[in-house]
Amino acid sequence: MRSTSLNHSVFPAFLTAAALFGLAAPLPAWAGGAILAGWVLGMGFLLGGALLPREHAVWRVFFGSLSLTAVTVCVGAVIYKVWRLDTMACVLVLVLSAVLCSVWMRMLSTRGAPLRSGAPHAELGADPAVERPDEHWSRTGLGIIAVTAALALTWAAVTMLASSGTADSIRSPWDAVPSQIFALFFIAAALTLTAALGGLAPRLALVSTAALTGMLASVTALVYKVGYGFDPFLHRAAEQTIFTQGFISPKPFYYLGQYAIVTLTARFLKGGVPVIDATLVPVALALVVPCAYYALRRGLRFSRAAASAAAALVLLLPLSAFAATTPQGFADALFLMTALLAIPAGLGAFPLSALFALACASAATHPLAGVPLLFFVALVASFRAREGAVRGAVGRVLALPLMPFALALAGAAALPAMFVVNAMLSGAGGASVSVGDTGVTLADMLSALAPTRRFHLFLDFTYAWNLMRVPALLALAMIGARALRKKTHAWTAWLLGTCMLAANWLLMNSWIRLPFLISYEQSSYADRVFELGLFLLAPLALAGAASIFRRITAADAAVK
Repeated sequence: MRSTSLNHSVFPAFLTAAALFGLAAPLPAWAGGAILAGWVLGMGFLLGGALLPREHAVWRVFFGSLSLTAVTVCVGAVIYKVWRLDTMACVLVLVLSAVLCSVWMRMLSTRGAPLRSGAPHAELGADPAVERPDEHWSRTGLGIIAVTAALALTWAAVTMLASSGTADSIRSPWDAVPSQIFALFFIAAALTLTAALGGLAPRLALVSTAALTGMLASVTALVYKVGYGFDPFLHRAAEQTIFTQGFISPKPFYYLGQYAIVTLTARFLKGGVPVIDATLVPVALALVVPCAYYALRRGLRFSRAAASAAAALVLLLPLSAFAATTPQGFADALFLMTALLAIPAGLGAFPLSALFALACASAATHPLAGVPLLFFVALVASFRAREGAVRGAVGRVLALPLMPFALALAGAAALPAMFVVNAMLSGAGGASVSVGDTGVTLADMLSALAPTRRFHLFLDFTYAWNLMRVPALLALAMIGARALRKKTHAWTAWLLGTCMLAANWLLMNSWIRLPFLISYEQSSYADRVFELGLFLLAPLALAGAASIFRRITAADAAVK
C-alpha cells in the first residue's frame, strides 16, 4: 500500500514540482529540456507501470510517456481554448496533467485482474532459435554491425540534406539534393531489413527503421530553408504568436493540440518554436515504428524477426501528410499509433483507456482524423465489452448487440456533420459549407485516385508503386484480417471502421461543397479521409506482411 501511495501521489508531486521549477526558472535551454524530459520519462515510468504492469520496463516507459503526452495535449488544448497559454497557463497544464495521470493510475490499480501477460510467444512454425539471440552471439554481433552501419548512413543522408538546403524556388527537394542520397537510403534500408528479417538483431533494427522514417519526414524541413508549403507557415506563425503573447484570436476548435504541445515545450526551452515545430511530426512518425512492432509482437505473437521486418514497411504507407509539420500530419501520426495499438487492445494485451487518450489527442489536434478515430476506438471497446473487459454502465451500454452497428452508422456521417456544425458556429465570416449534389460521380472519385501521369510498370517501380499501393494494402489487409479473426471478434471493428471512412469519403466528395476553397482543392478534405482509410487498414496490412515473413523465415534455404 505504501508503494502504491508513493507511485500515485508522492513521486508525481515531486516530478511535477521539479518540472514547474524548470518552467519558471531562467535556465538555459539544455537544462529546461533535461527537466522536461525527466518529467515525461519519470511520469511515463509510473503511468506505464499501472498501464502495463507485466511488461518490460522499456515498454512501460515508452507507452507511459506516450499516454502522458496524449493527456497533456488534451489538457493543453482545453486550457488554451478557455484561457490562454502563457507561463501561468502552462503551469496549470502540468499540474492538471499530473493530477489526471495520478487519478488514472489509482483507477487502474483498483480495476482487478491485470492485462494478459505480455510474455511473447512466437506463432507456430517460427524458428525457436531466432527467439534466443544469446545462443547465437555471432549472429547478434553481425546484426549490431548492420544496424550501426544503417544508422551511420542515415546520419550521412541527414547531413547531405542539411548541406543541400536552399532558399531558391524549386519544384522538388530532390532537385537540390545529390543523387547519392538514394544509394545511402537503399543501403541503410537493406541493412535494416537484413538485421530484422535475418533474425540478427530484430529489436535493434527498430532503431534504424525509426531513424529512416524520421529522416524521410524531415526532408522538406532540411532542404527548404525558408519553409515548405503554405499551411506550415501559418501554423508556425500562430505558435510563435502564442509563445510571445499567450494567444491568437480567434481561437478555433481545432489545431489546439499541436499549439499546446509546441508552446509548452518552447517555454521549457525558452524559445525555439521553429525548431520544435519542424521536428514534431518527424519524431511522431518515428514513434509509429515501435508501436507497429509491439502490435505484431505482443498482440498477434509474431516472432521478433517477422514483427520487426513488417514494422519497417511503415515506410511504404502514404507519407505525403508527414512531409511538413501541420496539425493534420501530427493528428495522422497519432491516428496510426492508435490504429496499430488497437490490435493488442482488441486482444486484451493493451489498455483501452490509453487507446482512448491517444484518440482524444488526435481529435484535439485535428478533428478530421480524431473524430473517426474516436468512433473506431469505441468500436473496439464495444467488442471488448462483450468479453467483459469494460465494466460498469459504460460496459453494459457498449455490450449491447447492435451497438457496433449504431456506432458505425453514426460515424459514417460524422465528418460531413462536423463541417456543417463548424460552419454554423463560425458565423458569416467563417468557413462556409453548402450541402447538395456536387455532380461528382463514383467513377470520378475512383479516377482521381490514379496518378495523372502514366509510367511503365517494369521500368519505373517507384512511380508504379503509387498505382499498386492501394491494391497491395488491401490484399495484405485481407491476410492480416484472417490472422486477427482467429484470435478475436474485435477484427470486425476494422471492417466497420473502413466502411465508416468509405461512407465519409463518398459523402464529402458528392454532397459537401466548401466555397472557401478554390475549385481544384474542393476534394482535398475527402482525399485526406481516403488516406485515413489506408492508415486504418495499415495494421492489418502489416500483420499480413508479418504472416508472409514468418513463412519465409521458417522455409528452407531455396525458398528464402
